[in-house]
Amino acid sequence: MEAIGWLLIGTVILAYLCAFLERYGHLLLVLTGEALLAALALALLVIIMRAVWSCFCRWRELRQIRIQTAHAIQRTNTYYEKSRAEMEQLARAYRLRKGINQ
Repeated sequence: MEAIGWLLIGTVILAYLCAFLERYGHLLLVLTGEALLAALALALLVIIMRAVWSCFCRWRELRQIRIQTAHAIQRTNTYYEKSRAEMEQLARAYRLRKGINQ
C-alpha cells in the first residue's frame, strides 16, 4: 500500500512538472539561452580584464623603473657637477700656489 501511495505522489508530481514545462518550457529555454550567453559574455569580460590588468601592471612596473633611472641619472649628474666644481677649485688653488696664470 505504501508503494502505491509513493507511485501516486510521484505521478502527481510528474503531472504538475509536465504541466509546468508545457506552460513555461519555452520561457525556460529562452532564459537558459540568455543565461548561457551572459555566462559566455562574463567569461570573455574576465579574460579581457585579466589581459588589461597584466598590461597595466607591466606598464606601471616599467614606469617605476624609468622614474628610478631618471632619478639615478639626476643624482649622477649632480655628483658629477659637484666633483667637477671641486676639481676646478683645486686646480685654481694649485695654480695660485704655483703662480701659474691662465
